[in-house]
Amino acid sequence: MISAYNVMTIDENKIQEHIGQSFSVTKESGVTKLTFTDNGFFIDNKGYYSDIFLGKCDTCDPYKTFFEGFSYDKVLVAGLGLGLLPQTLASEGCSVVDVLEINEELIAWTAQSGHLDPSINIVQGDVYTYKTDAKYDLIIVDTIWEPSEMTPQQQEIIKTSFNPTTLNHEGRLYFPVLSAMIDRLPSED
Repeated sequence: MISAYNVMTIDENKIQEHIGQSFSVTKESGVTKLTFTDNGFFIDNKGYYSDIFLGKCDTCDPYKTFFEGFSYDKVLVAGLGLGLLPQTLASEGCSVVDVLEINEELIAWTAQSGHLDPSINIVQGDVYTYKTDAKYDLIIVDTIWEPSEMTPQQQEIIKTSFNPTTLNHEGRLYFPVLSAMIDRLPSED
């Protein structure tokens, strides 16, 4: 672990500006900002976000603790944003980085912009209803930014949606904002 942030960002020269129906992408003082139209929530192209959520700094608790002694290679990230988490995971050499995103406009802009590693697979779908036969070492639910945005019932729906067969034997389901870090889903036996 490191004490300072890695500051893994996406190459600013590759990110295209966009004014759309559901979000806009602007550049202010050399930093890209994605802002959602409906709620004004924004994401800056700053590396501390990925470093904190992936526990890659000495002061990143409780996230750091979640990743101690845990390794992953196949990852599903629910929620795209600018793509900082998927880009970081791809740059770390994960063999599978799948991203689940509900916003079709965001998916289309990301594909057109071409700012993410081409190995990242983006799938259009809703975290509450998504079903897959794929198996992952880590599933990161990065679709909310405030604990009040997800009820306990919604957490249960996601836990059911990503049932034990979706995770590899030692796989983990992870809700970073909620600090709801689950070692394993309940087994089916």
